[in-house]
Amino acid sequence: MKVFSFILLSSLSLQASTSLDLQALLELALKNNPSVQIQKYIKEEQYANITSTKAAYLPTLSANADLSSYDIKQASSAVKDKSVKTYSLIAKQLIYDFGKTSYSIKASKSNYNASKEKVLSIVSKVSFDVKKAYFSILKNYELIKVAQQSVDIDAQQLYRIQEYVNAGIKSKIDISNAKLSLSTSKLDLIKANFALKQAYNSLISLLGTKEKYLIKEEKRDIKDLSKKIAPPLQDLEYYLAQGLKNRYELKMYEYLIQGNKDALSSSNAEFFPKVNIQASYNNTLSHEQFLDKEQNIVGVYLSWDLFTGFSSKAKVLKNKSALNQNKEKRVQEELKIQENISAAYISLLENYESTKLSLESLALAKDNLYLSQERYKNGLNDIYELNTSKVQFTKALSSLVDIYYSYEISIANLEYASSILYNKGQK
Repeated sequence: MKVFSFILLSSLSLQASTSLDLQALLELALKNNPSVQIQKYIKEEQYANITSTKAAYLPTLSANADLSSYDIKQASSAVKDKSVKTYSLIAKQLIYDFGKTSYSIKASKSNYNASKEKVLSIVSKVSFDVKKAYFSILKNYELIKVAQQSVDIDAQQLYRIQEYVNAGIKSKIDISNAKLSLSTSKLDLIKANFALKQAYNSLISLLGTKEKYLIKEEKRDIKDLSKKIAPPLQDLEYYLAQGLKNRYELKMYEYLIQGNKDALSSSNAEFFPKVNIQASYNNTLSHEQFLDKEQNIVGVYLSWDLFTGFSSKAKVLKNKSALNQNKEKRVQEELKIQENISAAYISLLENYESTKLSLESLALAKDNLYLSQERYKNGLNDIYELNTSKVQFTKALSSLVDIYYSYEISIANLEYASSILYNKGQK
């Protein structure tokens, strides 16, 4: 008897037209997730900075034109023209600046490479979050089944007890207790359905779309799934080594630190002169012979900013600070990665051991429920023992569901923390 089964249907009335598996969810999230898209735009910005810094090596060409009025008075003569036209063309090329531009280009390239690693880091984090949400949804589907099974057991027991009372074998208080137990199970079913809605709700920001989707339910029995799990094939040290080798965040900081070093070298070069070659053409048109002229100038120029209001010194201090910050952040990230890998590995072992024990507990609880039902039918126990055995069975089954999907999430977490695929080594 599927009492309250309509709740399950109503909880899934998400107006969804597509049912997705995990791989489809990941593809959808990585295509639309706002965090991923934002970081991709930042990467494009960093690439544009490379082009911008390289421009310093290219010649600049500028043209000017002006209309002027001249009124020049001298001791022996006066020059006056209210419509003097001047046209000029100037080309300038950097020859040498003691590494300021070359280091600036290197810094831009390092920052661009760091932004690429940041994209991969966010992709990895979003993938883990999607997996976590996916397994949470599957878990809630299973918990709804558990809650529905509890309702069915209580409904069947209420029916039998009513038959026993009508036959004069049991008292009416047993009916009240059975109804209370059934009501509690129905309440748990309602909670389980709303928990599923909340689990689906967590996918909205991850998928980056307002369109709603249904997740394909796991058709295999939870007990069969739990029996196939296996312990990790590698020890903790292996995952720690892989994490410190592969994590995108550490690669990102390596590029950032190199970029800081190059930026520091570039700012130090500001204390030295720059050498440019410059060519200019100037043509001034006037009815006064003194003003009317055409000239071409080509020369090599050395410019040296002897005092810049301490701005160059401030840039050096700023880049030194940024360099030291990123060095410390890298150390902090390494420690965080080691902590997360260890926590994920320990959690995986815990859930593996707990799943085995939970299977044993479920088998015992199932046998206990059957024996309790038989004892009650034969008048060897009371309603309280019957209800207790049912609660223990439901609790054992719910616990198995929780632990199994915690095991799956632990695997996803270990994959994320160590940046390698986990070999389940299942039986």
